[in-house]
Amino acid sequence: MKLDRITSNSARMNGQACIRNLRLTVRRVIKLLATYSDKKELFQKFPELEEDIRQALIYASTYLDDRIMDISSNDATIAKQKPSHDNGNSSDA
Repeated sequence: MKLDRITSNSARMNGQACIRNLRLTVRRVIKLLATYSDKKELFQKFPELEEDIRQALIYASTYLDDRIMDISSNDATIAKQKPSHDNGNSSDA
């Protein structure tokens, strides 16, 4: 499938993938989609984005890897723990 609405230009938005060579990144379009729970409201506010959203989702999905991971009970416990905000700068040395 050709994604003719997704553009990348090193002189625009630091080379990030954009919509139709505008200063509208694919990331921002996906964030809009996540922010508006009612798609009708989103398309009323931004009617020109309907095809852009479709192509942005296709583009973003190409960067996701389909992997099946076996999570042991220890890993599940660790995943549920709240991450610490220690940036490795502890004074315990």
